[in-house]
Amino acid sequence: MRWAASGVILRVRGLRPPDASADHPFAPDHLSAQALCAALDAARAAGWDAVSLIEAKRRVAVPGGGQFFVISFEHAWREVLLEAAPMLRARGLPCVIEASRELLEGRDRAWAFELEAALARLDFVEINVRAEMIEVPCGAPAEKRRAFHRLCADLAARPPEDARDVIGRLVARAGLEPGFSVAHYARANDLAAWADDPLCEARIAPEPAFPGGRAPLAPLPALTLPSGLAHAPRPSGPARRLARALTRAGPPSSG
Repeated sequence: MRWAASGVILRVRGLRPPDASADHPFAPDHLSAQALCAALDAARAAGWDAVSLIEAKRRVAVPGGGQFFVISFEHAWREVLLEAAPMLRARGLPCVIEASRELLEGRDRAWAFELEAALARLDFVEINVRAEMIEVPCGAPAEKRRAFHRLCADLAARPPEDARDVIGRLVARAGLEPGFSVAHYARANDLAAWADDPLCEARIAPEPAFPGGRAPLAPLPALTLPSGLAHAPRPSGPARRLARALTRAGPPSSG
């Protein structure tokens, strides 16, 4: 099947908790639910349709499918279910929530989430560069975000158990409780409450270790929000057009 050039998977990496400070060092890497909905409203006003994954597959099978996108949340964070999903439902917008079975059942940790939290408290980290450990400062907010993305690139090349061991040591060094991230994740019964909602599709899959590790929902171009993320690929074609439409409401990394 040839997929239409006008369809885009809009991947939302994470949402900022309602009580999170806007000056938190990683605030630019997370949308508020309000900022997300404002960006989606701007895209729809520009002629884009938000559709379900099933509708996306139908559109690409026929000529004249128009401009459309599928909203995909990369994780079943509590903020997604409690804040964003109800706001999307009120607008009649479908979405896909990608959940980790291990996290839903409390059997694993959200490692990237814990890495962010550890770096928010630390002033430096050591990163493996060409087989040599170098000390990288992470005192200022911009330094912390750069260190996070450099660490993700380093850890993604390691065996998962080694990468998790590195993050675990950073979490301990930052004085955080191991596994605290599970409290921010939805439980299986939270997701079950949406099971009969035609606008919300939950997809349960194994948890990838780091951002960008999930298999694509479909062979459509993807656009990751917030668009300033270092690991997000530069959008092109329809993803670039959608990015322009979304930012007409203001930078979608603000909120």
